[in-house]
Amino acid sequence: MTNNPIQAYTVKDICRILNLSRTATYEFINANPPFRVLHVGKCIRIPQGSFDNWFHGTEEIGPAAELTKKGSH
Repeated sequence: MTNNPIQAYTVKDICRILNLSRTATYEFINANPPFRVLHVGKCIRIPQGSFDNWFHGTEEIGPAAELTKKGSH
């Protein structure tokens, strides 16, 4: 096994970072969050860069972010 840096957060990671309950975190993630959310089968992953940019206030929120979330360039 290699020592790869984290590239995506789990819901549990987001709970810990935002100090939210599991239920509140799922509600937030399912209510059009201002960062990308990937659904891989039954798993949810949040790309670290997208979340960190939002969390630190370095990513635009609004129409530009919506285009990014949809994968448009």
